[in-house]
Amino acid sequence: MSKLIVNKKTNDLAREIGFTRLLCTCAGSPDCICKNHNPTKAELQQWLIDNYNILITVNILLDGSFYYIVYKIEQNGYVHPMFECIDTDTYYKEYHIALEEGLVEAIKTIKK
Repeated sequence: MSKLIVNKKTNDLAREIGFTRLLCTCAGSPDCICKNHNPTKAELQQWLIDNYNILITVNILLDGSFYYIVYKIEQNGYVHPMFECIDTDTYYKEYHIALEEGLVEAIKTIKK
């Protein structure tokens, strides 16, 4: 499960650009208890598409390593890369790590 959840550093960066997720427990009561929770990588990935038209993809190489690409989705539907980690020093052994790094890169791009 922890591979699916955004780490604290990424979550803190995402909050700086307006991303929050509340988890509410009502259990039939009119008084709901809501608190922030760490979102999944998929939730943040979808939020970036919906709010900033930014798409992060993770691709696999023949050797089994992964890399990410951050794309901008234009209003006409055209998609172009904003950032690619194509340097062999930035390939990742696990998909979830590449996705997390792609999310961080996208957020840094938004903050510029």
